[in-house]
Amino acid sequence: MNSLESRGLLKNTIIVFLSDHGDFVVEYGLIKKGLELPDMLLRIPLLFTGPGIRASSMPHDFRTNLLI
Repeated sequence: MNSLESRGLLKNTIIVFLSDHGDFVVEYGLIKKGLELPDMLLRIPLLFTGPGIRASSMPHDFRTNLLI
């Protein structure tokens, strides 16, 4: 962020932060991924910041899916 700001690029840049639930082999009593995934494994961080993106103190309650 400091580098973008010092170069005058921050005001024209959208930053995206995302994560993954990771590999949860046998964690939470699960052996494999399936139809009944607990909410804690479905809600992973996905944050956007940049020009035109309004901040919100509340998380959005919608689901996304990326099929490749």
